[in-house]
Amino acid sequence: MNVGLDSFISNFKNLHERGLAFARAFVFDEEVAEDITSEALIVLWNKLRQGQHIEQPQIYLFAIIRNKSLENLRKQQAELRLHDKMTQAGERDFNLRISSVEASDPQLLFSKDVQSIIKECLSEMGSQTKSVFMLSRFEGMSNKDIAIKLGIAPKTVEYHITKALRHLKSRLGDYLPLLIFFCIN
Repeated sequence: MNVGLDSFISNFKNLHERGLAFARAFVFDEEVAEDITSEALIVLWNKLRQGQHIEQPQIYLFAIIRNKSLENLRKQQAELRLHDKMTQAGERDFNLRISSVEASDPQLLFSKDVQSIIKECLSEMGSQTKSVFMLSRFEGMSNKDIAIKLGIAPKTVEYHITKALRHLKSRLGDYLPLLIFFCIN
């Protein structure tokens, strides 16, 4: 197996969860988001299985999800127009959602600027807050598991995550719209 394929397998759950959150942010439908994410993961899997080297698989995955979400929204909009069921408010909503998808840039989520800001923020956090946040967001542990691992109350875990998110929010201002669902989901 190649390195990209090994990485895909070991990070599948994380890729799936983040991909699903990304799709959900655009299509607002759990089943459609799941279908889009599954299709995108299959495309990525096939590329890696064929031996293609993909420098940043998560960015590649998000680009596929973005394109499939955009395709889905345009299809829904066309179907509603065809059946003449779309109100002006509905039309504005679809146009806003389509614009949002078109404007999203998965590369931005992993830019050096964002990474630098996040590293700086992490270094400014207290050790407990930093540990809790990293276990939650980078290792995908539940609040309950973090509480057990660190020997603290689940409410304390929630407190530290909230504290870390506030700090990141204050520092990531312009990047926040694209990053927020990764920190929340």
